[in-house]
Amino acid sequence: PAVADETMREAQADFIKMMHDLLAEHQHQRDNLIIGSSIWLIDPRNRFSHTWDLMIAFILIITVFSNPLSMAFEPLSKRLFVFNVITDFIFCADVAKHLNTGYLNDNGFAVMDRR
Repeated sequence: PAVADETMREAQADFIKMMHDLLAEHQHQRDNLIIGSSIWLIDPRNRFSHTWDLMIAFILIITVFSNPLSMAFEPLSKRLFVFNVITDFIFCADVAKHLNTGYLNDNGFAVMDRR
């Protein structure tokens, strides 16, 4: 039984190492699935891009409710003026960000080329 337990532990350790190596290789291959080489484009898979899109979605939800209220009530419109101007600039920055972000094609490759 002790020999069987030791053999089982070795097999488990070998399996864990093999899975770790496989995961590392998969991550390496995933990171290299890039077409083009423009250093000026943002990778659509990075954390900044996802965080930015979540922030824009949150601001959009707030805007959906604040704009009708500011149009209906004049005193509220004056209070929300600065917020509306700031959100307009953020949405313009979002357009610029999307014009400078690569995209994922049908095969899962990140296309980082302006052509």
